[in-house]
Amino acid sequence: MLHVDLDQFIAAVEVLRRPELRGRPVVVGGDGDPGRARQVVATASYEARASGVRSGMPLRVAARRCPEAVFLPSDPPAYQAASARVMATLASVDTEPWVARSRSRETTFAEDLTDRDEIAGHVAALARALGASVVADGRQVTHVAVKVRFASFATPTRVMKLRGGPTTDLDTIERAALAVLEKFDLTGRRVRLVGVRTDLLAPR
Repeated sequence: MLHVDLDQFIAAVEVLRRPELRGRPVVVGGDGDPGRARQVVATASYEARASGVRSGMPLRVAARRCPEAVFLPSDPPAYQAASARVMATLASVDTEPWVARSRSRETTFAEDLTDRDEIAGHVAALARALGASVVADGRQVTHVAVKVRFASFATPTRVMKLRGGPTTDLDTIERAALAVLEKFDLTGRRVRLVGVRTDLLAPR
């Protein structure tokens, strides 16, 4: 059985790029500057986790909990390339090729949002862009989920199964995401991040 610690993955990529960091607490997130506001931890090495650093935590809080940590900026292209190599390796040792079961996108706002229509606009845009990417790869969507992170860092997720069955229709995907958003009580609450996830029909 293979075990892959995905929460540790980004930190492991950075340590491979910088061997001198091996064994040291490493925190990755934002532009790597814990002195700036609205920066959050994307991932942390085991050494940093031992000091109480967790994903989603403000970098400022992480710096207080683990002042000796090395803070690095996020580098998504490098992580995507490393992820592709890992998945190819996993597929080579599995009896069946690895196939994604879901896909997601999210956006963090420079300033917290409170206007429901504005939040809905971002969710709709994410859903349509995500749907277009999925459909371009020849996949069908079975469920749509929406994630909302509030200013308190509470991050609930709601999900909906598509009533009409698997689809490639972008309007249906967008409407489903907006319907899921209606399940959230946004009244008087500040939103700092929204995300959309599509669960995918397994290819035949």
